[in-house]
Amino acid sequence: MGSQLLIAATIREQGRRKSWVAYRMGISPSYLTRLLNGERPWLPYLRERIARVLAVPESVLFPASNCDSTDTNSPVEGAANGGLEVM
Repeated sequence: MGSQLLIAATIREQGRRKSWVAYRMGISPSYLTRLLNGERPWLPYLRERIARVLAVPESVLFPASNCDSTDTNSPVEGAANGGLEVM
C-alpha cells in the first residue's frame, strides 16, 4: 500500500476530517488533498507533521521501500567523494 493510501486510511480509521488534519499540519485542505493524490511531494517536514498529527510513527506512514527523490535523508551513492570511485 502506498503512503498516500495508508495516510488516507489512517485518517478515516481515526474518524478525522481532512480539513482538521490539514489545519493541525498548518497547511490548506486543498494542499493536503494534493499530497494525498500524489500531485505534490511529501517533503520531510510534511512527513514529520502528518506523523505527529496522526500520532503514528513516520516510519509506519512512509516505509523505507516507498522513499522517493524528495527524501533528503537518503544517501546518494558516490556523493561523499564527488561521485568518483576511490580505489
